[in-house]
Amino acid sequence: MKTTNAEIIREAISDERIERCSVREDWVICALCRGSGGHSNRFGAYSADEWNEQDEDFRENYLSGAYDAHCEDCDGTGKVLMLDEDELSDEARQYLYDYLQDEYETHAMERAERMAGC
Repeated sequence: MKTTNAEIIREAISDERIERCSVREDWVICALCRGSGGHSNRFGAYSADEWNEQDEDFRENYLSGAYDAHCEDCDGTGKVLMLDEDELSDEARQYLYDYLQDEYETHAMERAERMAGC
């Protein structure tokens, strides 16, 4: 399961890396599946030519959601908890920004190393 931004802040508070502050989350519609609990994103996009090459049964099944996968982001519920960053203290907001920036840089470096064959 993914670590949420709220979990990152709560852990930092617990470990006394930042001062205690309000950590509020609101339920929002999942951005990946748009609330349906499933998606067909694993297929990528079809060009008009590729779509026209498919038979009628495939197109009908595709549009009906028959090939949709269970959404990983919301675990099929169609909703996710999202941190209300406006409620965070300036210190907590900066901590989260720095944390996420470090994570991004680490993943970018790991990806570059894999691409280089390391």
